[in-house]
Amino acid sequence: MTSRGVSEAPMTIYVDAGARSSGSGTSTDPFRTIQAGLDAAISGARVVVRAGIYRNRNYGTEKSAGWVANIRQGGTSSSYTTLEGEPGAVIEFDGAAGVSISADYVAVENFVIRGPGESMTQEEVEEHRLEHETPGRYKGNGIVSWGPHHHIRIRDNEITWTCDSGIRVNKGDYVEILYNTVSHCTWASRSAPSALVIAEATNIDDNDGLKMHIEGNCVHHNKNRLPFYAPRGMPPGAHPPFPWYGTREARKIIDGQGIYLTRNHDSYKHGRFLIANNLCYNNGINGISVHHTDRIRVTHNTLVDNGLTSKAEGRQAAAGLAINSCNDVKVFNNIVQTRDDSDLAFPRYGDISRDKYEGNMCRRGSIAKIKSGITMVSNFEFEDELSHNYQLKDSSPAINGAWREKSPPAFDLRRKTRPNGEVPDVGCYEN
Repeated sequence: MTSRGVSEAPMTIYVDAGARSSGSGTSTDPFRTIQAGLDAAISGARVVVRAGIYRNRNYGTEKSAGWVANIRQGGTSSSYTTLEGEPGAVIEFDGAAGVSISADYVAVENFVIRGPGESMTQEEVEEHRLEHETPGRYKGNGIVSWGPHHHIRIRDNEITWTCDSGIRVNKGDYVEILYNTVSHCTWASRSAPSALVIAEATNIDDNDGLKMHIEGNCVHHNKNRLPFYAPRGMPPGAHPPFPWYGTREARKIIDGQGIYLTRNHDSYKHGRFLIANNLCYNNGINGISVHHTDRIRVTHNTLVDNGLTSKAEGRQAAAGLAINSCNDVKVFNNIVQTRDDSDLAFPRYGDISRDKYEGNMCRRGSIAKIKSGITMVSNFEFEDELSHNYQLKDSSPAINGAWREKSPPAFDLRRKTRPNGEVPDVGCYEN
């Protein structure tokens, strides 16, 4: 599977927010809504959305619901159905989702997607936590596939202020989540969301190669504001860490990861995961957390100052790169810097087998349970930490410091060729 390489779509449909309502979808007579373009699409079509703001039905009213776009017509292995935004294409939603994927062989690319979370107060979201059915505006996802669907590509999108996850794929296989920015999400949901999630992955074949690919994403300032509440009980495969977890009485916030793989062990028996070249900072709990998931390589990521949720709110000490109850996990050449020395930089929980750590570097935080493969440093020498520029100065100990893994990522977060020299740099940036 490659990140590009899909052949030209046999049909191109155009959408323009300023078009007349009865357009035909041609370049000169576009549809006005994204859904109209998708409804007209045949298998493998390319739906091109021009600059403008696109909203769900009844946006801004008490009747707001649903999604802005629901992709129901999939493509083929040689021609994905592609929803593509031109520069300036913005999806604003206050319903269930910005984009919902309900088909196979689908790509979503180049959109700005904004949820309603920025304007919500703490008092407002707390008011709805204990309702049996939370209104849709308080639980919307940016791009979501509830599955089971396969061959999904989500690339080059900017997703912000969603109440639930920015990107979430449940029950998927052959999933690529590449070069997206997910920020200020997970703000108003009671469902313990994380910013970028793959959950309950379900293999469609017995291919044991790389099929789940999370690379080059920038994930930051995603924090839960509500303790988890599950009025219908725990989701399948959940492992409650405390008796009070998910109850009405819960007062502690222990969720809100940056990148989160969870509950994949039982349903995903064939296929490997790659988490590479991602930048995760100022997220609520860990920057990256892998939970009940097997056959993973976590390599060349940079995780800085996660643990934005305070310990006073109930956060555990975990605030780095966490592995929980996994088998066959490779953790190579990652940078982790925690907020303070009391945090766990590389938390390791539960029943773990065949895990290997090599070439990782850490500033602050505990690595007590890991015997080798992590080097403590006094300063990473980032270009400008105050402005969140985590590229490396020439004086950084991470320069040319990587462990020589068999097949390192070919590019860094900026899509710059790696390595620049004989030995790669540690973390998501190649100097």
